[in-house]
Amino acid sequence: MTQEQLADTRRRAIQWLHRSRNDDGSLGYLPRRAGRAEPTLLAVAAGLPPPLDWLDTLSTAWEWRLLPTVLAHVAEAGGLRDRALARLQVDQGLVSGLDPGFDAGIPAWGWVPGTAPWVEPTCHALL
Repeated sequence: MTQEQLADTRRRAIQWLHRSRNDDGSLGYLPRRAGRAEPTLLAVAAGLPPPLDWLDTLSTAWEWRLLPTVLAHVAEAGGLRDRALARLQVDQGLVSGLDPGFDAGIPAWGWVPGTAPWVEPTCHALL
């Protein structure tokens, strides 16, 4: 595939994502279905304008871990990005109720505050 073909394919994919968005700017797993964090965040990372109001309603920790990276180059997202970074700092290493043999001193993130750290949510936070 040539660079020109690749650019055209990307342009058409972005147009399809635009058409598939919900009125609030979110994307579901299927076009025009309930907005979900993963497809919305990935679409924003691919270049769609971020639905800042919708993103601000995300509730789980893992969703907020991706916001600083996804919004890194979006000037108008500064407040949301700063809140997400602050939340990352608070959530790091919050573990409880673990197996006695587990090393709770690992400076990492879990999927949910108060649970064991995992590689993937830690990667999201570090990005």
